[in-house]
Amino acid sequence: MPNRCTSRRAIENLPAPSWNGWGADLSNTRFQAERISASQLKLKWAFGFPGAKAVSGQPTVAGGRVFVSADSGYVYSLDSATGCVYWSFHAEATVRSSVTVDKTSAARYAAYFGDAKANAYAVDASTGELIWKVHVEDHPSARITGAPRLIENR
Repeated sequence: MPNRCTSRRAIENLPAPSWNGWGADLSNTRFQAERISASQLKLKWAFGFPGAKAVSGQPTVAGGRVFVSADSGYVYSLDSATGCVYWSFHAEATVRSSVTVDKTSAARYAAYFGDAKANAYAVDASTGELIWKVHVEDHPSARITGAPRLIENR
């Protein structure tokens, strides 16, 4: 992958504002309190998806990174300031879901997403290493297209 990040900065917290997953809260709200005007917007960097024909998942912005996926089955972790690539992970099938980033019980952050063969994944959000993969449904038409929402089990 060209444009690799030269540093291996770990995600240590998720400062606000962020756009983590499909919606901003458990109600799936698509609203951010921080407002910007069109005059504040300008192109800072661009990213080309190698081998992809379509991109369906909404980008996730969390921990100073942008997490994006493509129909090629790849999920990417990009530096939000420069666009350099921290890591890429190749899933078993097309990834149309957004990524949700949250702290794991092991005091590290994980990126959660699903693919078009109904597999759910957790990868280390800092390194892209697979933590676990679970096939959640055997029906041939089953696929995961939304973003996982993590709810603390009490």
